[in-house]
Amino acid sequence: MLANPGVLEHPAAAGKTRDALAREISTGDHDLFIHLRRVLARDLRASLAYLGDLELAAGTAARVVSPGVELVALFVEEDVPGGSFAPGASARVVTVAVEVDGGDEWKVAGLNCVAVPGWPPAWTKVDASLRED
Repeated sequence: MLANPGVLEHPAAAGKTRDALAREISTGDHDLFIHLRRVLARDLRASLAYLGDLELAAGTAARVVSPGVELVALFVEEDVPGGSFAPGASARVVTVAVEVDGGDEWKVAGLNCVAVPGWPPAWTKVDASLRED
């Protein structure tokens, strides 16, 4: 809504405040959700474009951010020979924040960042130089 304030003029947003509309869209059960999903998917692909065809491998250490929110470190596989780190080694990494939604379903909550609740939305950058010591 910050990048496209005209969305508030869409018939599906009629008479709603930004906060109310954001709450409704975030449930996934709103006419405008398909547009949000399309924009987020495009931004996610653009954010990862620099990785090209590099193979990624998920790290094994749990990084809990808060209850129900964890970071998954996706390491560039060629930077982790043999699949494990030597003490003090580092590697290129993309961090994906995921949150549990209801039962056992996990959803992406951020890429190299974690959302901070409030208006306007804010993001805390995740240090992409995670190390396995």
